[in-house]
Amino acid sequence: GKMIMQRSLASSFAAAAALDGSFCVVPNSDFARRTNSSKGGGTLVVSPGATPRSLHFKQPKGGVKISPASPASSQDQAAGIGNLLKTLQALTEENAVLLRENENMRQLKAEADEAKEFVKRFKKEYDQRFENMRNALELFKNKYPSKDNPAGVTPANRLGRESSRVDDLEKKLAVLMDEGAKKDVALRKYTKFYKEMKMRIANKTRQQQQAEAKAVQQQQQQVQWQQQQQQQQQQQQQGQRAPPPGNQQQGGGGRGFGQW
Repeated sequence: GKMIMQRSLASSFAAAAALDGSFCVVPNSDFARRTNSSKGGGTLVVSPGATPRSLHFKQPKGGVKISPASPASSQDQAAGIGNLLKTLQALTEENAVLLRENENMRQLKAEADEAKEFVKRFKKEYDQRFENMRNALELFKNKYPSKDNPAGVTPANRLGRESSRVDDLEKKLAVLMDEGAKKDVALRKYTKFYKEMKMRIANKTRQQQQAEAKAVQQQQQQVQWQQQQQQQQQQQQQGQRAPPPGNQQQGGGGRGFGQW
């Protein structure tokens, strides 16, 4: 902004000197040197009291100098005025370019400040979240001070605890396998005993059934024998009641005895 102001003042002073000759302007900026050198001249020097008609150009070793001199031809004066107008136009154009660059720089600076502010807010928010998380973990660790609490042990201690837990599980598994083997032996014994008992019960049941069948058969035979005895007794009683009628009775008696 300071450079733009200096260049604007330089252009204004040059224009005023070209019009009424009441200023002394020595623009020593880089742009003025580039502009004058590109036009084929050196440093522009305007002395107090100089007028457009009293200005002319000299060609020194380092560039063109405009200084008050004796009255010259109108052609030299017109050339000097034209050179001043070209310089003023170039300064104006350069001033506009610098203003646009300044505006762009302001926008970039505003964007950079906004990004910096965003990063600052993000960092502050992240730090706050991290602090809250750490406080929550500390609170949980203090609230539940247990060995099983993952927040209360370090990775090394956790690895040691996991290793010891695996060892305990292996020991328990070995004990269970031993007990299982013993139970298998006992189970085989019980199975064998059960089969033997089942066979014994089956044999006893079969023997009992056979005995019952034999008893039933004997009972039936006895009933039949008793029935036969009763029939024989009835026949004998009938034979005793009827008197024997001679031979016919004897024959009949003999026939009855034969039936007996």
